[in-house]
Amino acid sequence: MNAPIITLEEALTPGSRIRWKRELLGISQAQMGRDLGFNASHLCRVELGRRPLPRDRVAEISEILDCSPHWILTGREASPEVEAALATLLALEPDDRDALISVFVEAGKRAIPPSPALESTLMLASENEGLIAVTWLQADDVTPGAAAVRLRVATGEGYLERIPRVSLSGKRADRVADLPPRAGVWGLTPKGARAVRALKRGEPIQRERS
Repeated sequence: MNAPIITLEEALTPGSRIRWKRELLGISQAQMGRDLGFNASHLCRVELGRRPLPRDRVAEISEILDCSPHWILTGREASPEVEAALATLLALEPDDRDALISVFVEAGKRAIPPSPALESTLMLASENEGLIAVTWLQADDVTPGAAAVRLRVATGEGYLERIPRVSLSGKRADRVADLPPRAGVWGLTPKGARAVRALKRGEPIQRERS
């Protein structure tokens, strides 16, 4: 069977990439629709760009089509770390996912609703002499990519900052002594410490503009 042709223009949309890969694998719209719980006409409209692609179904679609979620969304392949972080994003509740994406896009230039993931990250840092390490986050998360997402959010919003391990002393140095040499360490900024104090009092984080 000859592979279906995909033009450059068609390759620019997630729906057309889904259609191209589906046809390449010989999967009918009806069959894929049944697997996803869609009818064929719904899937057809998604592929044609007449209906939005349900972001919470991208991971499931990628499994059916044997491709990566990143390729469906962008047309490019990604590293395993990016794929893990993307899978974590896609698994979040829509409100939390939109909040995180806002941080990535605008780098903390506008206020967003507090995220439970951000709050738990700050509290974990507070419990570890004001420090947090990627390995500590991974121990409590479903995927390693979640650690990268949480750290990127907290750093982008100014709550955490990267700290060279050689600059630590006393109890703080003891906290990281047994971590792998390449484990990244972050510390609470003054803004992060204020946020933790508010959380411990049961108050919402006061979002500060950069």
